[in-house]
Amino acid sequence: QIVGSVRCVQETVSALSLRIQENPKFTLQDLGTLIDMARSGNKKQATAVINALKDIFLEKLLPNHKLETFKNKLQELGNTSKQSLFDAYYEHKLKASYLIYLKTVSYTHLRAHETP
Repeated sequence: QIVGSVRCVQETVSALSLRIQENPKFTLQDLGTLIDMARSGNKKQATAVINALKDIFLEKLLPNHKLETFKNKLQELGNTSKQSLFDAYYEHKLKASYLIYLKTVSYTHLRAHETP
């Protein structure tokens, strides 16, 4: 497993980011790992992971259309081939991951501006 074998947080972030960029539709678990790292790390680590996630979302993951839930995407498509089901599921999970990422950014921002 990448996270267990790499000691440095930055190396872990880089390795996971590369895997996600190379094959975005099959690395949702890696995306979740990065989001968890941003949520559970110290402020410096969280900021580094959030910046990496921002680049991944903007450059590779987010489509040029509004992300839909699984149910809405299927209604929109009307086609239930294996590929369309997979694409609808992926978009649904991507939307959920992006919302968690945005909440993490917001929480981290608030935490950074707290008075000690």
